[in-house]
Amino acid sequence: MKSGRVPYWLAILALLGAWGVLYLPSLSLGFLSDDYLDLGHSFGPSSFSSFQAGGFRPLQVAVWAFDSAVYGVTRAWGWHLTNVLLHTANVALMFFLLRSFGIRRWVLLGSVAFFALSFAAVPSVCRVSGRTTVAALAPLLGAMILHVKWKEIGKPVLLAGSLLLVLVSLLFKETALACPLVFATLTAFSGKKKRRGLGVLARDFLLYLIPIAVYLAWRVAVVGTQLGYAESSALGPYIVRNLAIHGAAAFAPWMSGLSARLSLLVLLLAAWLLRSERGLSPAGLLVMLGMLLTVSNLPPRTYYTYAALPGAAMIFAGLARACSRRFLAVVPVVLILGSFLAARDEAGRVAEASAYTEGVIGHLVSLDGEVPGTGPIFISGIEGEVAGYGTLWPNTYDEAIRTRGTSPDHLILDREGFWEGLLLAFEDDSAVVAGFAHLSDGDWNTVAFRPAERYWGDREVVMEASAVDGIIHVTDSVWLANSCEIVSPERCSLALIDPLTGSLSRITGEDRQGSEGLIFDLESSSSWLLAEPPFTLLVLGADDADQVRVQFTSNRLWIDRVRERLDAKAENLRRLRSAR
Repeated sequence: MKSGRVPYWLAILALLGAWGVLYLPSLSLGFLSDDYLDLGHSFGPSSFSSFQAGGFRPLQVAVWAFDSAVYGVTRAWGWHLTNVLLHTANVALMFFLLRSFGIRRWVLLGSVAFFALSFAAVPSVCRVSGRTTVAALAPLLGAMILHVKWKEIGKPVLLAGSLLLVLVSLLFKETALACPLVFATLTAFSGKKKRRGLGVLARDFLLYLIPIAVYLAWRVAVVGTQLGYAESSALGPYIVRNLAIHGAAAFAPWMSGLSARLSLLVLLLAAWLLRSERGLSPAGLLVMLGMLLTVSNLPPRTYYTYAALPGAAMIFAGLARACSRRFLAVVPVVLILGSFLAARDEAGRVAEASAYTEGVIGHLVSLDGEVPGTGPIFISGIEGEVAGYGTLWPNTYDEAIRTRGTSPDHLILDREGFWEGLLLAFEDDSAVVAGFAHLSDGDWNTVAFRPAERYWGDREVVMEASAVDGIIHVTDSVWLANSCEIVSPERCSLALIDPLTGSLSRITGEDRQGSEGLIFDLESSSSWLLAEPPFTLLVLGADDADQVRVQFTSNRLWIDRVRERLDAKAENLRRLRSAR
C-alpha cells in the first residue's frame, strides 16, 4: 500500500484524530448493566484463592479494585479512562507484533489503524465491564512479541518471559487457554525456515501447555471445577457457527449481514487467496481461531469479538500487501474508513444507552427523596435494554444511586416479586408503608400501600361473588381477599386496570390439587393490591362469563414460595461469603 501524495506524518495524525473522536467521548459515559456489579471489588491475597468477576480472575479484580480505590463509584470517567489506556496499550503492542513480522510503513500503519478503530473494540472499550478481554490481551500480545523474538535470536530468557506473560494473561481472563495453537502458528510463520518442521511446531505447542497447566492446577486447587457459565462445558457443531459470527464481526461492517456459513467461507477464501503474502492472512485466521476458542461454546456477544482483533489485523496486513499497487491501494483505506464509521455508530449506541441510564438514575434519586417514610419502593417502567445495551440490572438500584454520591433512604426493588422485599419489612414493622412507582417518559406515578390493611389472621374467610356481563364488582370486603377460585367449563383469566400504568393487567389461574377450578393468586398481583375499591374485575376467556361463580378467600398462596426463595437467597449468600 503506497503513500501516493499523502505524507506519512499526516496519516499518523489522521489516525490519532480518529482515535480521539472514537474513544475520548467515552470518558463522559456513565456505568451500564454489569458495570454496577464490578464497582465494589477489593483486592488482596484472598483474590488468588476465590471465584470472582465471573471466574478465577485475580488480576482482573486488581484492576477493578484499583479504579475503586482511585476514582470511587462517583467518577465513572476514571473507570473509562482505564479502559481507553488498556486499549491504547494493546494498539501499541499490536504495532510491535506486526513489525516483528517485517511489516513496514504504510501496511503497518494501516493494520494498526484497523485494529485501533475496529467496530469490535467499541463494546469492550466503552463499557467498564467489557474490559476483561482488553486487559487479558495486553500480556498475551507481549508474550507473542517475545515468542517471535525468541524464534529469531533463540535466547531462552525470551521464551521464559513469554510463558510467564501467558500465565499473567490467564490470571486476567481465560482467553489464552487455547494459546498453544496461537504460538505454534507464530512459529510456523516466523523465525528461520529450517526451524519450522512439525517437530518444532509440536514442541512449541507443548511448551505453551505449561502455563495453562499451572493456571488450571492453581484454579482447581483454590476454587474447584466451578465454571463461570453453565455453557462452558457444552460442545457441539454450533461452535463453528459462533467462530464464524465473531470472525465476521471483526470485519464489520463489511461482513455484516452474512450468514455464519458465508462468513466462514469468506474468511477461508481470503486466507487462501492471500496465502502468498508471507503467510500473514492464513496465520491471522489461525490466531483468530485460537483466541476465540475459549468463548466459542458461549452465546455470541459483541464484546467477545475483541479477542479476534489480533488475527483480523494480520489478515488485513496480508490484504494490504496484496493491494500494494497504486490502483488497489484505495481498498485498505476504504476498509479502515468503513470500520471506523461502524465503530462510531456503535459508540453512539453506547452513548444513547448511557444517557438513558443516567436519566433513570436521576429519577430514582429524586423519587427516593420525595417518597415519605422509609418503607420499600417498588418500581416498574425501566427499560432493561436501550440501543442494544443493558441499562440497569434488576434490583441493582442501590448501587446505581450511590454513583451519585448518596445512599438511598428506601429499599428500591422491582415491582415484580415485590413480596420478597415487602414481607421482611412488614414483619419488622407492621405499620410499614410501601411505595409503588412507575417511571415513564421521565416522570413517575406513586401509590402507597399498607400491608397491615390486608387480612393476616389464621381464620379462613370466604366470600362469594358472581360475574354480571363478564364483570365482577369488587367491594371493600372483597378487595381484602388474598385469592379466589373460579369453577368454569373453560379456562379463563381475570383482568383489571392497573392504577399506575392505566393498562390492562391480567391475572392468570393455575390448577391445584384438590381444587375443582382454577386458583388465582390475587395478592401476588400488585395491580390488585393497589386498586382502590370499588373497581371492576373482568372475566376473560369464558364463553358464558355470566355463569362464572367466584369464591374469594383469605388463603395466602404465595407466602410459602416467597419464604423458600428468601431462604435460598440467604443460603447462596452464605456460600458466597464462605467462598471468599
